[in-house]
Amino acid sequence: MVAPVESASQPAGLTGTDIAVLDALRQSEPTDLVAEAIFDAVEGLQVAPIIELSQAAQYAAVGIWQSVPEMPELPAVIGLGDLYVASIDNTDLSQDAVALPLASGLATDDPLDFVTSPTIAGSAFDLDERGLVRATPDGTINPDGVMIFLGRPSPVPPPTPNRPDPQAEAQINEQRSVLARLRPRTRPDDLQEQAERAHLGGLSLAELGQKRPRSRPASSRPANENSLPATEQAIATSTVPRSRPVNFANLVDRAQRNTNNTAPASASASIAGILNQPATIAPTTVTPSIPTSASVARQATMENSINLRKVNLIGVYGTPSNRRALVRLASGRYKKVMVGDKIDGGQVVAIGDTELRYQKGSRSLTLKMPNG
Repeated sequence: MVAPVESASQPAGLTGTDIAVLDALRQSEPTDLVAEAIFDAVEGLQVAPIIELSQAAQYAAVGIWQSVPEMPELPAVIGLGDLYVASIDNTDLSQDAVALPLASGLATDDPLDFVTSPTIAGSAFDLDERGLVRATPDGTINPDGVMIFLGRPSPVPPPTPNRPDPQAEAQINEQRSVLARLRPRTRPDDLQEQAERAHLGGLSLAELGQKRPRSRPASSRPANENSLPATEQAIATSTVPRSRPVNFANLVDRAQRNTNNTAPASASASIAGILNQPATIAPTTVTPSIPTSASVARQATMENSINLRKVNLIGVYGTPSNRRALVRLASGRYKKVMVGDKIDGGQVVAIGDTELRYQKGSRSLTLKMPNG
């Protein structure tokens, strides 16, 4: 192979292929190897076809392609031979039952390994004849790592409840059946009369209305009553007051009208003449001082003693160590309370003889019974 002649200076802008072609042409005696190299270099050049270059230039000038563009391939048509028609399973097919596997073949889990003692290796245990550790009050640990104490634990279970006795239950059921057949007695017809006799000393109101006071016996009057000397209060005769005129109101009205028309002197004379006429005095009605239900209720009722819109203490009962109170709420409902119960959004802290104290938030409120 002939070495290429090195040129002193290479023109700028030439590729490696161009330089190889120029070097081959400069040789004076070309050989077959040089011709083959030139042919390979020219073949390696990528020159665009003349037709494509001319079409590209024409499109750049006028914007129209001279040749028809290539048509894209149409999608393939799916034939009916590949169509699958849904089928219905046959129900008349019968096959033999498949034998189930043995139960032993299902137990595929491996058993747990032997659990070693959680205690320290080499520990010695004091075992009794049963193979258990001997318990102590302070506690002894067994091979399983559990502390064993001697004696009963502090929290013990409750005692076993009494078992029901079938005979006692039969007696109770019999008593219940007897009580179920019992019915209360009907209300007596003379219940009101019995209540009246119990409160009125064995007599009813009708019997008391028929009673009349006994007349004064003649033996109680002294025999010489008429011959006794008269006292200072005794009078021989009493003056009968003059009766009041029937038209007294008309006369007074007429006198008042005449006062506006006549002189004061004549009016005074007319009134004096009227007043000098005999007057009719109405009889005085004396009401007995026997207490009635209305008078007793009036005397026992105190006006505005409690405010019905607030909580009021009605009464206190019970022993000093177990006081209870009856309270009327603002809603009108009555409630029995004791120390510790909830009332009006607070808690009862103390109950005295005539008062109740309860704590409502940070305030201490006191309820007192009405005076009376």
